[in-house]
Parts: sequence; structure tokens; C-alpha cells
Amino acid sequence: CLKHFLVLGLLLAIVAGVTVPAAGEAVASWKACSGLLGCVGVVQTVCVVVIFLISGLTLKTDEVKRALTSWPDALFGVVSILLITPLLALLPTRLRFLPAEFQVGSFSSAPCRPPSTRASPSSAPAAATSRWRCC
Repeated sequence: CLKHFLVLGLLLAIVAGVTVPAAGEAVASWKACSGLLGCVGVVQTVCVVVIFLISGLTLKTDEVKRALTSWPDALFGVVSILLITPLLALLPTRLRFLPAEFQVGSFSSAPCRPPSTRASPSSAPAAATSRWRCC
């Protein structure tokens, strides 16, 4: 089941949201406020942390060692995700020949999103191509 945790979790969340939407609204209203971050959703943050934790636990030790020794590649990844692609998202706002709706809507278009955002949906097809074994 651990290999397919993301797909199973998303399916469970969809079923729960459709069957009991009031519970989702109540849980989404739980906020933690601080001066530094403002107000953030507690459950949403915990879910993201759990996803990253489980993803990290599924890594092989050899892959982690190889990633730690290739720090220039990791540095390029961080710079491209946190600096280059957000700046590219500002480019459509400078193109005055485009309609205003497209200028604003381009922030979410595929070329302007960070690589990690584009790669996240690829976990579902990757899980689907493997043999389904729950345990």
C-alpha cells in the first residue's frame, strides 16, 4: 500500500469530500496564526508534511547518497524552482498585446509552473503502470 499512498489518499479524500462536505469545511477552517506566516491551515499543512515524509521514506539509501554528492545539481534545482520559474511567470504580464485575462491566467500555465508542480501528477500514471499489489 505504501507505493500507492498518494493515489489511495487522493481517492479517499475525494470520496470523503463528496459524501460529507460539511466535515471538510469544518476541518479546513482550523487555522494556526503566527506573525511570521500569517494564518495557515493546520490539516492542509500536516497533509503536505506527511506526503513529503512518506515520499522521503520510500527513497533508497543509494539514491539519497548519490543525491547528496551531486550538490551542484541540487543547487540548480532549487534555483530553478524558487527563482527562475517564478520570474518566467511574470513575463506574460509584460506582453501588452495579450488580453488581460491571458496575462493573469498565464501564472498557472504549464511553462510558468515550477518543475515540481508539473511532476506531481506523474505519480498517478507511474503507479498505474506498475502491477497493483496493495501490500
